[in-house]
Amino acid sequence: MENNKKLTLAEARKINNSYSKVKKIDVMNGEYHLNIRSRISYEDIEKIIDEAGKFIQDKEVIEEIGDAPMIKYLTCFTIKNQTDLFDNLEGIKDNMDLLEVFRILLNTGVINDCLNNIKREDLQTLYDRFNEIMKVAKQIGEAQKIAGDITGSNENK
Repeated sequence: MENNKKLTLAEARKINNSYSKVKKIDVMNGEYHLNIRSRISYEDIEKIIDEAGKFIQDKEVIEEIGDAPMIKYLTCFTIKNQTDLFDNLEGIKDNMDLLEVFRILLNTGVINDCLNNIKREDLQTLYDRFNEIMKVAKQIGEAQKIAGDITGSNENK
């Protein structure tokens, strides 16, 4: 039988502090350096999903990205949140500018360099939470459509 440690306040603080630790990484074959937090806290997960959700609700963005997988934009927001990459980027005035930056980062491999330095379990938790929210949003959308259909058919009587 396994002997489990008891969680103490000191241990809880140590775990919590692990989410804010920053390390320096090389991207683009060592040409550039970034600071990254390799752990994603639950608070960060909610922030990332919230930002990505607002982004993909922008009508211009929707028209531009079409049916592209939302997960890749969630990944971009993860890198935006977990690194200092966006700290020095100037000229981002709106979501269309942000979309351009995301496309550049995806195209150049910077996103992958960063993702390789984030704890896999944390990324999986983020993706799972995002998928749960998307599933609920889809169900709500379907329910609203059905309610609209019912309302519309009742108005025609």
